[in-house]
Amino acid sequence: MEKPSVPGAGPRQPAPPGFASWEELFAEQSRLNAAAERIAAVGEREAGFAGIIADPEKHEVQLYWKGMVPAGVQSALTDARTKAPVRVLAAAYDLQQLSTEVDRWMSLGQVSSAAPAADGSGIQLTVADNRKAADLTRPAGTTAQITVEADTTSSNQPGTAQSANVSLSYWRWSDIAPFYAGGKYGPGNCSTGFAVFDVNGKRGMLTAAHCGKAGVPGVGTEIKTYLDGRHMGWFDSELEDRDIAIIHAPSAPRVFTGPWSSNTSVPVVGSWKVWPGNFVCNSGSTTGENCYIKAVAHGVSVTYTNGQYVKHMIRAKSTGCAGFKGDSGGPIIMYNGTGGALAAGVQSGGGGSAWCAGAGITGYDTILFARVTDALLAFNASLYTS
Repeated sequence: MEKPSVPGAGPRQPAPPGFASWEELFAEQSRLNAAAERIAAVGEREAGFAGIIADPEKHEVQLYWKGMVPAGVQSALTDARTKAPVRVLAAAYDLQQLSTEVDRWMSLGQVSSAAPAADGSGIQLTVADNRKAADLTRPAGTTAQITVEADTTSSNQPGTAQSANVSLSYWRWSDIAPFYAGGKYGPGNCSTGFAVFDVNGKRGMLTAAHCGKAGVPGVGTEIKTYLDGRHMGWFDSELEDRDIAIIHAPSAPRVFTGPWSSNTSVPVVGSWKVWPGNFVCNSGSTTGENCYIKAVAHGVSVTYTNGQYVKHMIRAKSTGCAGFKGDSGGPIIMYNGTGGALAAGVQSGGGGSAWCAGAGITGYDTILFARVTDALLAFNASLYTS
C-alpha cells in the first residue's frame, strides 16, 4: 500500500512584524537570496569579499567588501540589482583573512567557538567561562578585532529516551517507509534529515554524524524506528568535522511539519544556501517545527562539550524555541511560498534556554547547523526532490 501523505499547513507561529504572513516573508527572502547567489557566484572567492547579509526585514542585500570591488563583481552586482536592492558597504577585513584567523584561534583551545563576522568587522569568539578579550592569548599572525561572549551553543548530545502515546498509523516517532525528514530514530535519540541520492545513486537520508558510526551493514550503526525498533537502514558515510552523515534507507522527498506529535508533511522541492539574516524553520522530532529563527553567523567553528570539532556551521538564534536534544540531524527548511519546503540545513547542536511550548520542555534558543548545499557538495550527493 502506498504511504498516504497528510498535507502540512506551514509555520505555526505568527510571522515577524512587517509581514502579513510567512509566505510573504519567504517570498521576500527568496528574492534577496537570488540576488545574493548571483553575487556570491562571482565574488565569494575573490580577495576583498567579506560577507553577505540577506535579511528580509531590511528588504535589501548587504555586500561587505574590503577595498575596491573588481569589475567582474561590479557586473554581477548590476545583474543582482535586477532581482533585489543591493548595497555595498566597506569591511575592515576580508573573509580569507578572517577564516584563516578563525582556524588559528580554534587551534589554541582557549575558545569554544570562533566565526568571521558577516560584516567583515572581525571575529566573534565564545568562551566557556567569564574571560574577557584581554584575558585571551592572541594567536601568532592574527590581527583582526575580536568580540568575546559566553558560550551557549556547545552541546550536540543526542536526546535522552522519551515516550509517547499517539494513535496515528505513522508519525514522527513511528514512521514507515519511505521515511520522511524530521522523524525520530534510534539507537539514541536523533532526527532524520533530507532524502538524498549518494555518489553511487543509492537512496538515503542526511543526518548528524554524532548520532551514529559509519560502516558497511553489520559494522555501521543500524538505524531503527524510535518507538518500536523496526529496521530502517544503516549509517553509511560521515564527516565528523562537518557533523553530517548519510543513512542508507528508503526515503521520500517530504519533511514532517507541525508539532513533535504530528504526521503532517510537505514536499521538498529544492534547496537554498542560507545567508546571515535569513529566517529558517527547524523541524526536528523532539520540539517539532519552530520558525522564528534567524541566521546570525556563518563559517562557525566550534568544539562541542564531547570534544567533537566541527567547522563551516551556521549559527541561528530565536526569540523563543529553536530546538533541543533529539532534533540533531533533522531538517532546517525554508518555504517556497507555494507550500513546498526548501532544504536549508542539517541540525548539529545548540544551547541557550527557551521554553518550547509545543513540546512542553525547556529547550535551546540557539542552534548550529550545516548548510545542505555544503553537505551535498561534501558527499557529492544530490537532493531527492518532489
